[in-house]
Amino acid sequence: MRYAVTALTSLSLLLAGASAYAHDASPDVSDEALHISSARYIANEGVMAQSGHVKILFDPFQVTGFGTYQEPSAADLSALMAGQGEFEGVDAVFISHAHRDHFSAPQMIGYMQAQASVHLIAPQQALEMMQTDPSWDAALMARMSILDMDYGEAPQNIALSGIEATAVRIAHAGWPAQHRKVVQNMVYRITLGEGDEAVTLMHMGDADPQAVHYVPHIDHWDARDTDTAFPPYWFLTSAQGQAILRGIKVKRSIGVHVPINVPEDLAASHQDYFSKLGETRDLLKGPSHE
Repeated sequence: MRYAVTALTSLSLLLAGASAYAHDASPDVSDEALHISSARYIANEGVMAQSGHVKILFDPFQVTGFGTYQEPSAADLSALMAGQGEFEGVDAVFISHAHRDHFSAPQMIGYMQAQASVHLIAPQQALEMMQTDPSWDAALMARMSILDMDYGEAPQNIALSGIEATAVRIAHAGWPAQHRKVVQNMVYRITLGEGDEAVTLMHMGDADPQAVHYVPHIDHWDARDTDTAFPPYWFLTSAQGQAILRGIKVKRSIGVHVPINVPEDLAASHQDYFSKLGETRDLLKGPSHE
């Protein structure tokens, strides 16, 4: 209990001083920083990240953007399904949660059928959606890591070739409303590559920006710095959200889930974010990007 209180106090102090903390949209990285990877925006929270020969996707398919959020272009969807161009050689797909603006069961099934070497990491709720789809193929289970995690449960590890990942269930934004409490929203921390050239990324899904969700996992956050995180944009437009990113040891953030009409406070914030389909960022491993 003392440890939890101490951790909560630390995050509370970060919240109190968060107004002075920001992620620079054009970080001044030293010459010693090593350019080893890149990220490409697909749509909404869909991102492709690559380091060396390892390539992963976050939330690449969706049913709808509800007229509010970006949807993947027809060209990207075609290239994704065919595994062509920039989307050739994808190793794994990570799904944050099973909401329709993040996940399409039929497209995910079709993609795995077309790309026989791709591994899927997803919450149980996404699997259940796939299993009820008419195109479901039980043979795909051999290439899946399914996370049936409760809120507050210890982080789970996922080990694939060239990929070291952990998943933590963090409450969906809007918690504690009941329809948000039941969502299995996963925050992934993923290290691509090995040794000095390894890069660590984080994808947060629709994580809720309240410190209470992060404190129980303080050992997990302390275990490794995150070079670049992809938080939903609301972390970047509030002192509390920025403080949480700092508290969980994120060095640099690129916001996602940005509406088609970019919010005025985000546009004026000098934070970095994805909002244009197909745009890219070099991901740098080096000193803090604060």
